[in-house]
Amino acid sequence: MPVALGSLISDHHIVTPFRVGLTAASREGDRGCLYQWMRALDAVARLRARGISHVNPRAYGVWIEGGVAVKFLPHVDNGEPGPISGTPAPPPSRALAGYRQAGKGVLGTAILVITNMDGRESALLRELAEAPLEVAVAATTTDRLGAASSAADAIWLVAGSATKAPVRLVDVPLH
Repeated sequence: MPVALGSLISDHHIVTPFRVGLTAASREGDRGCLYQWMRALDAVARLRARGISHVNPRAYGVWIEGGVAVKFLPHVDNGEPGPISGTPAPPPSRALAGYRQAGKGVLGTAILVITNMDGRESALLRELAEAPLEVAVAATTTDRLGAASSAADAIWLVAGSATKAPVRLVDVPLH
């Protein structure tokens, strides 16, 4: 169990607008629907039941659009150095390494990573192109997420994809 059980997650300032944007897009009714949202603690528990540990998704959700359901696990990469030692931040893909243990399969069809810097996003995409996961991984920056009306918009760059342009959330697993 996480040490800070019952406390707010540190990235709530990113995760809350992420969810609110998807909820607003659902209510508009012309694109898609946020069918399910599960808080971080529940998502981690379900992943551990599948033998996946050492990952820290901030939630689990299901977005349905055009007959396609995307089951996603959002992660936030702060890219900050160690709190005490000031050591450089670990490579961005290290936070996703636990998904390589997935004996029963990953819970979702997409892992979404929100970075606070373009350089971290580029590094993550480069690392995952060299050593891909079994599930689609897409990244965006906090700037692109903040400028979009919702996380369902074309703001996601998919690791290992031939398409270098941002794609919509519903298109992430297809690349």
